[in-house]
Amino acid sequence: MLFPKTQQQKTFIMAVPMGSYFGKACLAVKISSWTRIAGSIIPPMAKVNGGYVNSYLAAKEARSLACELLAMDEEPFREAFARSPMKRAKLRGLKRNAAVVLGNIGTPDDRPVLERAIEDEEPLVREHAVWALDQIASRQSVGEAHRT
Repeated sequence: MLFPKTQQQKTFIMAVPMGSYFGKACLAVKISSWTRIAGSIIPPMAKVNGGYVNSYLAAKEARSLACELLAMDEEPFREAFARSPMKRAKLRGLKRNAAVVLGNIGTPDDRPVLERAIEDEEPLVREHAVWALDQIASRQSVGEAHRT
């Protein structure tokens, strides 16, 4: 690609030794353009998996996925992630992470799924479900205090 002489180009190359992290020697190369955004601008879009989505929708999808994961049993988990590296996290790990997501961005509408998660067989999931419910209650009480 040719650029006009007046247009300044900068190149950044980074090499990170990964050893046998991926199970065999490999090389991954990515070329990406990037435009600096002025510091005074708040970007209304977030880049997720190569596509731009509204951050509100991303949070809504995260909540929906978190609720699905918390409600999932072992058999649907195995089927859903049969050929996925997500299976390495194990169902209890994904449920724990889902509870953390709901603790961070959940709403009172998410309480029923978290209350069911308190009955989960895994102590890790139960503890994080309790934490998430506390976080939602704290946000709600702060919101009510601001309205009065």
